[in-house]
Amino acid sequence: MNGRELKRLVAVVGAIVMLIGIGMIVPIASAQEKIVFWHKTGPEGYMNSLIQAVERFNQAHPEIKAVIEFPGAGPRYQEKILLAVNAGTAPDVLQIPPLVRYAMERSGEKIIAPIDELSANYETELELEDMRPEVIEHNSYYGRLMGVPFFVQLEGAGLAYNKDLFRKAGLNPENPPKTIEELVEYAKILTKDTDGDGTPDEWGYALPFGNKNWMIVMFLGELWRRGAEVYNEDFSEVLVNRPEGVKALQFWVDCYHTYKITDPYAPDLSWMTNLYEYFGSGKVGMSPCSADISRYSFNFDWAVSIYPDVYAGLKVEQFNTHALVTFEQCLKKSAAYEFIRFIMSPEEHPKVMIGVGQFPVRASTLSVPIWKEFVQEHPVMQVFLDLVADPRYTLHSRPKTPIHNDVRKILKEAIQLAVYGKASSKDAFDQAAQKIKETMVKAKQEGLWKEPTWIK
Repeated sequence: MNGRELKRLVAVVGAIVMLIGIGMIVPIASAQEKIVFWHKTGPEGYMNSLIQAVERFNQAHPEIKAVIEFPGAGPRYQEKILLAVNAGTAPDVLQIPPLVRYAMERSGEKIIAPIDELSANYETELELEDMRPEVIEHNSYYGRLMGVPFFVQLEGAGLAYNKDLFRKAGLNPENPPKTIEELVEYAKILTKDTDGDGTPDEWGYALPFGNKNWMIVMFLGELWRRGAEVYNEDFSEVLVNRPEGVKALQFWVDCYHTYKITDPYAPDLSWMTNLYEYFGSGKVGMSPCSADISRYSFNFDWAVSIYPDVYAGLKVEQFNTHALVTFEQCLKKSAAYEFIRFIMSPEEHPKVMIGVGQFPVRASTLSVPIWKEFVQEHPVMQVFLDLVADPRYTLHSRPKTPIHNDVRKILKEAIQLAVYGKASSKDAFDQAAQKIKETMVKAKQEGLWKEPTWIK
């Protein structure tokens, strides 16, 4: 969400304020009631699993007709959501990206319908005790649940590695690196000039570097593994340019220029799909990855391990959740809530998660036979199951601010400056910290960062 999009959100909020008064819950009519469900576009198998879930809902609820639509992905999906809300044509149920939800929550207006207003018994009906506390908190605002957690993303928490290249380099394919020092050591061994022209043809390590803001999603893991933060807890101070944050950036710079383990001429890898395709080329030994790599197959022997430790005793990995929400402007809240209940039920949720290849929010899903079969067929997923079950790990979520997309752009440009040798890591992050401070002040002045007046 760039500066123009933030200003557009101001207009969105202004228009939505006029629509707030129509947000009453209405009973399901005797005639069949149509509801629309939006979900981001994904791979064909991903979308088919959601279509099948909607069909099962319709069979179980003849009084409701649910229709699923896929308006786009990434920034296009976010744009469509804002335009629909502004026009009063938002879907009845939405898989909402966290950054859009943060912006709506911080607008000060009641745009999303809190779950406790859909049903007084929501905690029991949705079986929230089956979900991790961090997941519930991540989708809450001032203690009120704003969206029902749908799936968890453990972004960059894994390390994919090419076992064939390990063998070729004389490394044990059953012993991936456990520390960041070992990762660098292994990557140097894996980096090879196979044709003798003076330039490596096989590289040790891939970084999610490029020109898309998404690379900051992966970079946040580098920060948190070192104990660094972008802000302090109350967002009154920017911390990214402190020593540990600078060390995180310097590691990326060193991968290119000091260790020489990362291809400086690689294509843009700042989107997960591109990163996986690059790993799938068979020309790189190791790459950060997330649980969704379980959907992929490659023409070589490969595996995934938990990302190596940076500091002994500090085990932090990031998580993110996408939620199902309905809006205050929705006139069919009862039907929308019934749909959410169905999709999130212990019987239905495992089927959907298997189809989309994402990490489930329900603990009970992990013991369901069909999920166990899925994990046996996709053993990569077990790595992420083990991580979540390990009490030594802390799961860290992204900062819940309405300016996070702007901050991602600022940090991306700072990383580019350092990697391209146009500024030191310290100078690049000092400049970024100042820009982030200015963005925070401007957002509050323009009304993009308000305290809610409607929270009870």
